Amino acid sequence: MKLRTALWLPLFLLSVACSKHPLQGGWREEGSKEPRTLEFDAKSSELMVHTHTRADGGHDHLHGSYTWKDGAIHVEWTEGSAKVAFDGSVQGDRMELKGKAGESVAFVRGASAH
Repeated sequence: MKLRTALWLPLFLLSVACSKHPLQGGWREEGSKEPRTLEFDAKSSELMVHTHTRADGGHDHLHGSYTWKDGAIHVEWTEGSAKVAFDGSVQGDRMELKGKAGESVAFVRGASAH
């Protein structure tokens, strides 16, 4: 029994250390000419939102937060004086979010805002 555990435990620990967080990487808004990009900090609940591109070609950075559990996600941030909040799900490389007013937005994995 001890030998089996001694062989299994290092493999388990290695697999845990090498696994990626399901939200890792940049997520680009789908279907927008000037898309927002979301970046999730896998070690905390912090979210970075790269806003829609401004007329001068730049964009703003907004700080927000997220909760993630069993494929369900909640994100929120403040844009100007308005609180923005969405709930949704992640399936593979696609994230679908809905706001309280019924607005929908989708993001796809693999984007960088810079």
